Amino acid sequence: MHAEEEQVDLTTQRFAIIGVALDLGALDVKVLSLAHSMAQQNNASLVLLHVVEGVGGQLFGKNAYDDEARDDSEHIERHAKQLRAKGFDVQVVLGFGRVPKEIVRIVKEQNVDLLVMGGHGHRGIKDLIFGTSISKVRHRLKIPVLVVQ
Repeated sequence: MHAEEEQVDLTTQRFAIIGVALDLGALDVKVLSLAHSMAQQNNASLVLLHVVEGVGGQLFGKNAYDDEARDDSEHIERHAKQLRAKGFDVQVVLGFGRVPKEIVRIVKEQNVDLLVMGGHGHRGIKDLIFGTSISKVRHRLKIPVLVVQ
């Protein structure tokens, strides 16, 4: 080791509130599994978050209560119920409108100190859309963001 090399701080980092961004798709199983493990290791609470991005969510924001908003709310509550049954402190927060902006807003409002989200692995145009969302979220936060593939 060279004398001028920096020493790495190997202090164990603890997370008290872990945010879990869900898109209510197939990748959520992996995202939830990893977030569950990390919450267990850190004795952390979980904030499950999802953004209703359809027409109702875009136009009416938090006042949207169309089929999409109701279905999304019920879906995420099922995940929360399962985690609560295992003894976890779980909050559910829905955002409405633009995904990156809402994820960042929720993470900051809930004082999340680690965000776990799915990286969709799409190709082509979907990769541009979802890849941009992850990039926008990551660059607007000052906390670690763990992307699950």
